[in-house]
Amino acid sequence: MDYYNLMEKRMSIRDFKDWDLSEKQMEDIREHFQKGSRLIPHIDVDLVLLQKEGEKLLDGVAGYKGFLIKAPYYLLILSEDHPYAAQNAGYIGEDLVLKLSEMELDSCWVTLTDSDAVKEAVGLSSDKNVAAIIAFGYGNSLGDRTRLDIKSPSDIHVITREGHLAPKICVEDLVYLEKWGQKSGWEE
Repeated sequence: MDYYNLMEKRMSIRDFKDWDLSEKQMEDIREHFQKGSRLIPHIDVDLVLLQKEGEKLLDGVAGYKGFLIKAPYYLLILSEDHPYAAQNAGYIGEDLVLKLSEMELDSCWVTLTDSDAVKEAVGLSSDKNVAAIIAFGYGNSLGDRTRLDIKSPSDIHVITREGHLAPKICVEDLVYLEKWGQKSGWEE
């Protein structure tokens, strides 16, 4: 994977088309999970892929303040209990998100507060915890958005943005070397 360009391209999308994925695409996702790298390899993890029924099953048990991102597909990352299970699941999830981007699919992380409620709703009897949920599919473009930026009656600007509107932050602004505020270059 071309990680740099995928990170630049990837956006969090919260509105999805009701388009089906092929069985090949589903298998590619499962295979990538199986072969993918792990932050902490000895933590036992599983992947559950929910299809069309996922939205109904997760509604009310996942999502920020009960607001579930409606999507045709969801990935659930299950993890054994471990002090670094969340970090490991985040690493695995971001790797899957980049794979989805490479496949021209869009995604969004879904808030999760009660693993047991999610497992019960989905019908999972696993002893592992639900560590992450990612909604995915083909995203809807937000189209053109025009807004007025009014600073004063004589200082008015019309701003038009296209496509997905989530702002991007450069890797160089997110990663620091050795101490806070000491920026790193992409090579590091």
